[in-house]
Amino acid sequence: MEGVPHRLIEGAIIAAYASDVHEAYIYINAEANLSADRMQIAIEQAYANGLLGDSVLSSGYALEMQIVRGAGGYVCGDETTLLNTMEGQRREPRQRPPFPTEAGLWGQPTVINNAETLSSVPYILANGADAFAAIGTEDDKGTKIISLSGAVLHGGLVEVPMGTTLREIIYDMGGGTPGDAELTAIAVGGPSSGIFPVSMLDTPIKPGFIHESGVMLGAGGVIALDDSVSIVDMMRKLAAYNANESCGKCTPCREGTPRMVELVDNLISGQASVSDLDELRQLAELVNAASLCGLGQAAGNPVLSVLHFFGDELAMMANRS
Repeated sequence: MEGVPHRLIEGAIIAAYASDVHEAYIYINAEANLSADRMQIAIEQAYANGLLGDSVLSSGYALEMQIVRGAGGYVCGDETTLLNTMEGQRREPRQRPPFPTEAGLWGQPTVINNAETLSSVPYILANGADAFAAIGTEDDKGTKIISLSGAVLHGGLVEVPMGTTLREIIYDMGGGTPGDAELTAIAVGGPSSGIFPVSMLDTPIKPGFIHESGVMLGAGGVIALDDSVSIVDMMRKLAAYNANESCGKCTPCREGTPRMVELVDNLISGQASVSDLDELRQLAELVNAASLCGLGQAAGNPVLSVLHFFGDELAMMANRS
């Protein structure tokens, strides 16, 4: 949206034409002001050049497009929460079914796609499916935009083929850790994912889960952690973020996420027992299994991944209490 906004607009036009719809909305995070500004300019340019309006490129096909600013909050990434906020309703997910393709915005069938997905469409149509399929691996085609941050020399956004390893992202593209800092862990996928030890550096990225412990690629965030950051403190930050962002609609997420933070706090303060670690695992699994939307269904992943990879360290902390 900031660098090549017309690519997203073109992808959205193609998707709208293929779906035979005549209204398109680009839903942009309330805090992404630069993205919104540049997308607005690009939409105005598209109208001025006949790519949007009553007759797209004099074809007779009409498409109106506008920007809607998000209501703020991580939970707005859920497609039905997004629809509720567009309609002026509470920022919370809807029961499914019906799915948006059956009853979406204003009760009408609605197609919802991620901006990254739509931005790939023009390349595929211009170069052919085989050209796109040649990027990535045999099982996972195409590219992924990675947001690299943390203890690296060069943070930022980088588009990489599927199958690229975390080692390549952090060291070849990010330049490795600065100075004498030692890489100790990697947080992958954002607050809905988990934390890897350094031994998992050669893990290739792919859609969905990249490890059974609950670590998934998600939106593509990769945070390099050095020895100045405690793994347990990082787990707490991710767990607390999910608890703060919970909309409160469903009981497992509303009650379970703050309870996980409370148990982690007990661990940090030396007040936890080994049985508390068992409760923490069970609670994380329950929240994931019983929550209504994607936020809650992944809220336990940071805890589960740390228990899986750093369980001995947590057990030692619990035994000291």
